[in-house]
Amino acid sequence: MGSMFFLGVILTGFFWGIRLSALYFESTWPDELVKGYGVAAIAPVLFFAPSILLYGVSAVGIKKLSQKLPSLLFPWGAAVILTGAEMLIGLPYRHGFPWYASGYSLANNIYFIQLAAIGGLPLLSFLVIGVSLSAAAYTGKQHMLTLCLIILCLSFGTYRLSRIPPEKQEPVKLRLVQAAIPVEQNRSEAGKLETFLLYETFSRGEDDAQDRLTIWPEMSVPFFLDESPAQLSHLQALALPEILAGSLRRDIRRNADTGESRDHIYNMAALVNQAGDVQYAAKNILVPYGEYFPFEKYSPSFYERYLPGRVNFTPGGKITVLDSRIAGKIGVLNCYEVLFPAYAANLAAQADMLLNISNDAWISGTWAEQQILYISRIRAVETGRPVVRAANKGMNAVIDGYGRFLFQQNADMPGPQDVSVPQRPVQSTIWLRLNNAAQHILH
Repeated sequence: MGSMFFLGVILTGFFWGIRLSALYFESTWPDELVKGYGVAAIAPVLFFAPSILLYGVSAVGIKKLSQKLPSLLFPWGAAVILTGAEMLIGLPYRHGFPWYASGYSLANNIYFIQLAAIGGLPLLSFLVIGVSLSAAAYTGKQHMLTLCLIILCLSFGTYRLSRIPPEKQEPVKLRLVQAAIPVEQNRSEAGKLETFLLYETFSRGEDDAQDRLTIWPEMSVPFFLDESPAQLSHLQALALPEILAGSLRRDIRRNADTGESRDHIYNMAALVNQAGDVQYAAKNILVPYGEYFPFEKYSPSFYERYLPGRVNFTPGGKITVLDSRIAGKIGVLNCYEVLFPAYAANLAAQADMLLNISNDAWISGTWAEQQILYISRIRAVETGRPVVRAANKGMNAVIDGYGRFLFQQNADMPGPQDVSVPQRPVQSTIWLRLNNAAQHILH
């Protein structure tokens, strides 16, 4: 038992080490944040330790299972354990990191991913693991079962795609603005202003007469918008008749016991119309060691020594859907939030479309750039909602509720892109209904 636990830990740790090393050398993260401080070595260990230990426990469970289940059923029993481990990794919104779920390996096959409408990412992971283990078996029965299952999955995907209803309503018109701003530009006040002015310039297209929603990505307005009347008036002027931009917001709270005041900073999506009315949706799931620092209250001196200039963002605390006159109800998945299937489903239950705004400059040129695009594709099929990606130095896209790419834009192609999003009546997927039922039971 001990040897199996050790094997699971070693293999998973080796996997995470390889991926993190690749990201370390490929990324454009600031040297002082990633390569210069001791926290860079400690943070990933603390962050991924629960995942590594969980797979160690899973290895023990699989070993025990192999002694009790017949060979025909063993691959599927192991698939249940490993899929359960993947789900547990993504369960805690504040500390989970469900990036490498096995089901994402199917994201490039539009027929297989239709199964996500039934069982979401967990069903895809279960099938990937079960089929892979079955294919490795030496029995003819196992191979025949695997082949029949693959044919069944492909047949379902083909059937579902063949029954897409025709578009009867006018599509929603959007303008996605890509400025390809490097990470280091927003480190100074002059750089922040340059960023804002660049987005303003790129927002003007050839066809400004039609009503459309203009979308800027995460942190495209690197100011506290409610404290920046000049920037707000510029957004108001650019609204055609609405503009949605990633921004910041701050409120100051006083501790009743100590009398000390503390800033609470939020990573926001702001929807502005021509009248100057603003709706905000705060980011709820923050990036550990990027937007907040876990365990800081237990070791404040450590963080003060190695990251004296750090900023801890505050999570929004509730799901907020933006109400657009042009696009209807918009559920904003701010960057990292797109990784969480249950959270996306909670938003989709109240929304007509999902919007993933992101600042991908941190991962520009890495494998993660395209991977997060295909993660968004799975969210679209799971929920049945169109997913729009608007990223800085990332891959912009429009994906319909069946996972079809209606538009794609490469990361380093600055400028406005006018796109259309389907506006057909939304039918909830089985996965969405299951998630809603689970939420009612849990709450």
